[in-house]
Amino acid sequence: MSDRLIRSAVSAALVLAVNGCVSPHRLSASCTAPSRSTWTNTRSVGRIEGEIRDLEHKTPIGNLEIRVVDLDLRQRTDGQGLFRFDAVPEGRHVLVTEGSVYQARSDTLVLPVEGGASGRLELTTRRDVLKRCPIYRP
Repeated sequence: MSDRLIRSAVSAALVLAVNGCVSPHRLSASCTAPSRSTWTNTRSVGRIEGEIRDLEHKTPIGNLEIRVVDLDLRQRTDGQGLFRFDAVPEGRHVLVTEGSVYQARSDTLVLPVEGGASGRLELTTRRDVLKRCPIYRP
């Protein structure tokens, strides 16, 4: 095979990779995770609580790590997918969920002076995201 033919094949592969889902530090729009969350303010001062469920199957996700990033607080959900952080100060906080099976997610919350937040997160698996992701586009 000539050098010119090899360079041409490599260039074509790079164009496909960059335009598809596999470019470094970037996913195409079709590869985004369809996870979702709903948050409401509560009267529980300084409390962030909620439940985490599988988006497709609607089942609780237990043993999933959830963190309040700016305060370096972390815990795992219980068997019913529930979590709770107490004594969280008012202001802006970023909550991150991380697990080996589920797509990572972050939510920015603003706790009011005299309240807390309660949420329901529905996560998708990494496998479900990859099923939606075209590796190469025509």
